[in-house]
Amino acid sequence: MQRSTADTAVPHWFVLQNSDSMSTKKPTNESLIRQLTETLAFLAIAVCIFRSFIAEGYMITTGSMAPTLWGYHKRIVCPNCNTLFSLGVTQNGSPDNEAARCPVCTAYPIDVTKLKPIEGDQILVHKHAYEVRSPRRFEVVVFRHPEDFSQAYVKRVLGLPGETVELKGGNVYIDGELARKPRDINQASRILIDDQSLDVTDDDPDWRRRWVSVTPEHADFDEDKHTWKLHSESPTSPATISFRNWQRRQMMTTTSVPLSSWPEKLLAAESYHLPLTYDLKNSALKCRGSLPFNAADDMISAAKAEQIDPAFETAVKELFRLSHVTPITDSYSYNRQEYNLQPYEVQDVTLATTIDPTSATGLITLHLENAAVTTTMTIDLARKSATVRVDSQTSTEKTFAVSGRMRLELALVDGRATLAINEDVVSAISYDPEFERSRASSPGNPDAGSVHMEISVAGGKIEIPSLKVYRDIYYRHQTASRTQQNSPQRAWKLEPDELFLSGDNSPISLDSRTWKPGTIHTSYLIGKPLFLHLPSRPGVVKFAGKEFTIRLPDIPRMKSIH
Repeated sequence: MQRSTADTAVPHWFVLQNSDSMSTKKPTNESLIRQLTETLAFLAIAVCIFRSFIAEGYMITTGSMAPTLWGYHKRIVCPNCNTLFSLGVTQNGSPDNEAARCPVCTAYPIDVTKLKPIEGDQILVHKHAYEVRSPRRFEVVVFRHPEDFSQAYVKRVLGLPGETVELKGGNVYIDGELARKPRDINQASRILIDDQSLDVTDDDPDWRRRWVSVTPEHADFDEDKHTWKLHSESPTSPATISFRNWQRRQMMTTTSVPLSSWPEKLLAAESYHLPLTYDLKNSALKCRGSLPFNAADDMISAAKAEQIDPAFETAVKELFRLSHVTPITDSYSYNRQEYNLQPYEVQDVTLATTIDPTSATGLITLHLENAAVTTTMTIDLARKSATVRVDSQTSTEKTFAVSGRMRLELALVDGRATLAINEDVVSAISYDPEFERSRASSPGNPDAGSVHMEISVAGGKIEIPSLKVYRDIYYRHQTASRTQQNSPQRAWKLEPDELFLSGDNSPISLDSRTWKPGTIHTSYLIGKPLFLHLPSRPGVVKFAGKEFTIRLPDIPRMKSIH
């Protein structure tokens, strides 16, 4: 990260005029010029004072804090679902054959060769924040690099002076105890996995909607309004939709389905030039990565032409479905494919939805579980009450009042099950995130993954106009960067004047896991970032028959920094 000398946030200044300014006397040109000159001079002085004594702007050049902050990047709007995201590049640009993957609809490859790289985000930093208080855990700080004092970096604080920091299972442990992010920081740093409001316009046969009806006869999806409508007459037969992390194409898992024998009338499975094999020993059809729809369709058509047992068609269809569903991982669309990162499964997720009851009675159920805990929220529309139950080592249950349309958030993050209704936290129950790996997703069957989500209604009707899924940051104990030697340790003991810092983009961030020494002295702190005041978007200017790309402010991305 380097200091920006061009952009500084300046407060709006209001010039108070005396009563003469209310006169109807028309000002002369000379007085207007004088007023303008004085105003500009006043603003210039104010800017200098503001920059010298209060705050200063810095530019982000790398992607270690993505997606919270963007370094040099290409700004991409997915051609299939209109999701805005970025692909990190070096300051000199990226290779001509670079391609991007949409983080939501997983479209790949998205050609970005014609997109011009633009500069990173610019942040406004309060330079005296830590003169009046100490840094807090999980807040973002700007500091001088411990190996190059002339460079300024931005990271998030994980460990405070005198503590022992451990990174296990994607979580942060301090002196052996799990550290939990405040809710505002979790909301600011969480990463979008799925958004039902996005309109996926392509006709890729390998894409499926991630929320699917378990009871098709009792659930409809309004394509125009992007709204699920669930209806159930029986109080014991719920209408249910379930989440699956569908990928168009993936190479991370091997999927298998039972098949008693490979049809003799067909070519051998390996002859299809696919990641497809038949395991004779275990009587199973296997696929490494995703089975393409067209290939599955060709095999099914050939089997029908040869009048082969329908069990083969059933197996191929099931293999196609399962091979496109994977566990939620710590992948980042910002990171270029050249990193070839091995993903880690993420257990910490948030389900954010809006439920609109269209009947006076019925039981609504939200179900969210990972490998360590199961959380169920049940809403009784007739009684206007809700109960949340958390089952881990012990069971905990709470009841509270509800009514009308509800914005709900059910989160399993940092060993805490949190329920919020209309932005108010009504329940926060802690659990132990440590779990037996045998409870996680079983190999070859990602449909039985460790994260499971369902929404249902029994004996009533509801509409779901908004439905989003997020994942938490997964803090790796090692970075995947090839340019740095990783420390093999998983625990760091801090001195009384040291901090442990990490980037939000944990797979590639160079931080306390790689620096020598890994910690930084508190005197290296420059200040606290307050506001992302100048995110970028490209603009095109035509002049003298030529086109020039310029940097424009991306106003919707302006935000305070948590």
